[in-house]
Amino acid sequence: DPEGTVLITGGLGTLGTTIARHLVTTHNIRHLILTGRRGPHTPGATQLHTELTTLGAHITITTTDTTDRHALTQLLNTIPPNHPLTAIIHTAGVTDDTPLTTLTPQRLHPVLTPKIDGAHLLHDLTRNHPPTIVLFSSISGLLGGAAQAAYTAANTYLDALATNHPTTTSLAWGLWQQESDISASLTAVDRARLARSGLRPLPTEQALALFDAAVFGDHGERLLVPSPLTAPSGPASPLLRGFAPKRRPAAAHAVEERAEGLAALDAARRGAYLLDLVRTETAVVLGFPRAGAVPAERPLVELGIDSLTSVELRNRLSTATGLRLPATLTFDHPTPQA
Repeated sequence: DPEGTVLITGGLGTLGTTIARHLVTTHNIRHLILTGRRGPHTPGATQLHTELTTLGAHITITTTDTTDRHALTQLLNTIPPNHPLTAIIHTAGVTDDTPLTTLTPQRLHPVLTPKIDGAHLLHDLTRNHPPTIVLFSSISGLLGGAAQAAYTAANTYLDALATNHPTTTSLAWGLWQQESDISASLTAVDRARLARSGLRPLPTEQALALFDAAVFGDHGERLLVPSPLTAPSGPASPLLRGFAPKRRPAAAHAVEERAEGLAALDAARRGAYLLDLVRTETAVVLGFPRAGAVPAERPLVELGIDSLTSVELRNRLSTATGLRLPATLTFDHPTPQA
């Protein structure tokens, strides 16, 4: 309803402002409330307010903490009856690069709170007159995310919440091509790793088209995954293997041929062959142009290996050799030569 009010949490972040503009320019929404951690002090907030107001929309920008029941109740009470709350888009969220083995309550709760507490309160406080609620989840809740145990858990909660509320849809987004607060920290190596896993960046225009299809389409689904997927070029989530061509027999044959070839070599040549294999896979994982650019005796940590890329390197070497290699491989043997 163009005369209804739409509340966007995280409404001053990249995705929130993109959706706000889209609702005003494409769907003629005229009443928006945008919440953010810094509210009117968020860089670009004043310009956004001016831009959307010029287009004829009534925009309210607040610093309301949507995980605080009292503050959120006060905000909802300010919505006038002649422009009732008809939709909520919950985009709020933060990440914290912490592997599961080092996750603590201090690292966990700041990631869970914006998504989980916010979504729970929004549902609870609007249960008497439930609006349409769109939860911005992440595909990491379905596929897992390297060093993102907390973020994965938070998004899984949103997906589960949506399946239990008939007016709620959870959108498990893949990576947007447009840089956001969450994706800004991704390096070229990180993006290459995601691409090898089968996830491709989503252009904004396509993302907005998928948003419309999900929110305004007649599909009856509570959980949708708006993300381009392609055949993974490296070890992938079991959920993505169906996108890959059937190549297990060929892969097994390649491992067998490699083992036979190694057995036929003398010790010196065998070592050189295996070193080349390690350097080749390391170059792929770290984004080096070729295997020869990877120094054989330099510590992998100095080359850029971290907890994420070490797991990928272990997985790639396991696939290439058919061996069960420990997760601590790169730390137990810290150079390519080792």
